[in-house]
Amino acid sequence: MDIPQDILKEIQVKQYNANDFIFTEGDKSDNFLYYVLDGNVNIYQKIHNKKEKINSLGKGQFFGEISLIVNTPRTAEVRSGITGVKIALIDNDIFSMIIKKEVNFVYKFLFETLKRFSVIEDKLIAMNKPIPIFLQEKQTLNLLLESRAQNANIINYVNKTREIYGYIDKILFVEGADMKYLNHIFFITEGSISLVKQIDDKEVEVFELNKGDLFGLETFIKGKRKWVYSAIVKSSTARIIFLDKTMLLKTAKLYPEIFSAVYHTILIYFLQAEKTYNQLLEEEEINSD
Repeated sequence: MDIPQDILKEIQVKQYNANDFIFTEGDKSDNFLYYVLDGNVNIYQKIHNKKEKINSLGKGQFFGEISLIVNTPRTAEVRSGITGVKIALIDNDIFSMIIKKEVNFVYKFLFETLKRFSVIEDKLIAMNKPIPIFLQEKQTLNLLLESRAQNANIINYVNKTREIYGYIDKILFVEGADMKYLNHIFFITEGSISLVKQIDDKEVEVFELNKGDLFGLETFIKGKRKWVYSAIVKSSTARIIFLDKTMLLKTAKLYPEIFSAVYHTILIYFLQAEKTYNQLLEEEEINSD
């Protein structure tokens, strides 16, 4: 995916020589998303006290997206490849401008971030560990609350949608059951629900989701045909609407602030999942010593 030329001229671009450090693990965030215009980068992370290469990214790919929402220390080291790399630095203002002008382009950011979140989520599920949506940092919590408020209002922006209503303890979806609505994303517009999963023959609450939260990402990005969680109404009542990709994009084109809120919400989920996974790796290292 390429940045539109009329936007690219507004963006700071940096050229790195071969094997240059772009940032190191633990560095303070600089509030930029890094987008590769040419060349490639290699990503390294400490795993069991050893620095290991975990990924390589090339033209049209991006990294550092968490910096768009929170000043958290970098969780990996990134270095340019053997031929160097040219990178566009995108801050929140530029990102908002891109949303307003090229929502189809930004949708690719959303989709890729969802895939990255899904990879970590699968690793945590394989470890029989839930992902707690418990945010200690005030900045991140405030952003989540703002994004939830925008997400919950999506019902006011769409003309055609499907809805589900439920009362306390009602089971909306059952883990392992066939999905009736494939390739949809679900918005909680009233109340709260629990996403529950069978872990070691016990039902474990993986997420407590509240008004403005999203779920169903496994079908939205992977096209999975069976629910990986059960969904149970936790509040006295709950209301959920769901949109397919076409309707989400149409809404985003008309109301880019909705798309921005959805993306910020996904980034927060991704941040929390990544933190949980890294903490588990650290615990494994301590226990192995």
